Amino acid sequence: MRKFIWNISERKSVLHFKAKYFTIGHLSGSFNKIRGQVIAGPQFEEPEVDLIVSTSSVETLDGELNRKIRSADILDSAAFPDLLFTSVGGCRASSGVIWELEGDFKIKQISSTINLIVNFSTVKIKGRKTTALFHLFGEIDLKKSGLTVLYNKGIIERLDVSAEIELTKAGEST
Repeated sequence: MRKFIWNISERKSVLHFKAKYFTIGHLSGSFNKIRGQVIAGPQFEEPEVDLIVSTSSVETLDGELNRKIRSADILDSAAFPDLLFTSVGGCRASSGVIWELEGDFKIKQISSTINLIVNFSTVKIKGRKTTALFHLFGEIDLKKSGLTVLYNKGIIERLDVSAEIELTKAGEST
């Protein structure tokens, strides 16, 4: 099967997160620098996905909280500048344009498995440029992922994540 290389558009992709804390409120924010690539068949079958998320790009609209999340206490952006996601085992069709993607998610050199729901949105062809838009949804269990700083304090148990990923077709894989 022919495979194609798609690059993740760093300017048009974003990873959102939301967490319930202290059972009284929500913490939400986003990571605005995502890069990587997808290698897949013509209809995105058998995708090989590599996402790299810059930890320094976290934005919660609260400067003090942004610094705390980037600090050695939580993400340690200085020592671990990236969160990594690598797909494993391919993608399973769930319903129509909805797929399930399993992968290895690495935070601070600690790996955990995450299952993502992937919604294929659209493909656009404009001149010689072909783009595709996907929406991803999932959940990260902080206790299992090793990010126990917030979990141990009883603040946050899990993060709900969603992403908008735009891909630009780069060419055919060899």
